[in-house]
Amino acid sequence: MTSIAIHTDPTERGLVHAQSAGLLPPWASRVADLVGLVTAIAAGVATLIAVIGYQNAVMQDKIMAAVNPLTVAIVEMDKRLTGQLGALDKRLDQVDGRLDRMDHRLDRMDHRFERVETRLGSVEQRLSGLESSVTSVNSRLGRLEGKVGK
Repeated sequence: MTSIAIHTDPTERGLVHAQSAGLLPPWASRVADLVGLVTAIAAGVATLIAVIGYQNAVMQDKIMAAVNPLTVAIVEMDKRLTGQLGALDKRLDQVDGRLDRMDHRLDRMDHRFERVETRLGSVEQRLSGLESSVTSVNSRLGRLEGKVGK
């Protein structure tokens, strides 16, 4: 068997070895550390977003399970109230029509009362005329009685 010797470049052995060998500038390790830190933060944020998404999905199902009966009850109540309000509106229209008819009747009665009042005024004038005639007749009778009684 023959063995093959694999010669590796010192840069392939790792960052620490390359830096200790003097192949990399000193700031490169700080940049690599920052890249690792940013990668760790990004992984943490991605994990956090995944957990929040999972909780949102789970809670959404729980919320919908709790809210659906309430939604159905609200819709049913809305239907009942809409029907009741429609019936009430119809009744109010009927009452409004009745009130209009009553107002018309009251106007006619008012006109009749005015005519009766006018007639009573003329009757009153006739009666006052009759009263003055009766008074004059009484005074004549009184004079005649006075003449007859002497």
